[in-house]
Amino acid sequence: TLDGQGKECTWAVSENGIMLTDAAGSTGEFPYVNNMLVYLIPGGAFYFAQVSDEPLSRPEYLGSWLNTSIEMGVYIIDPIASGRNFSITLEEEGKAVFHIDGKEETGTWVMGAADTILLRDASGAAKVLTYADDMLSVNEDGILMLFTRQPEEQ
Repeated sequence: TLDGQGKECTWAVSENGIMLTDAAGSTGEFPYVNNMLVYLIPGGAFYFAQVSDEPLSRPEYLGSWLNTSIEMGVYIIDPIASGRNFSITLEEEGKAVFHIDGKEETGTWVMGAADTILLRDASGAAKVLTYADDMLSVNEDGILMLFTRQPEEQ
């Protein structure tokens, strides 16, 4: 569906993700990358994340998450030690607040499939975060960012 206009297709699992075929027999492949389906177009790509109907108030996701590690290949960077301060606060009802070096920006989040969260900033740019072992992570273009839960302020 694009701008309210839909086209019926069939789909099948492919080696890299899924393959869609429309009524005219045209096909398009959507590789599965970083928990999202990707449709490549000349000069860009569309990313599709699966969204769940689960309520947003799952307590294990709510709260503030501090970026404590950035891994790029063999390099591991401690953002705090290098003077960077980046955290995300996930609030009920799908509100997200990004804290970047003393500045705040709001965004949104929704539940994804299999312990993932689809996070959008104010411009609409989306990232898929994975929840495991009481940590959030995002792995994009070979860069892994880890977020640990910040203790509640007393």
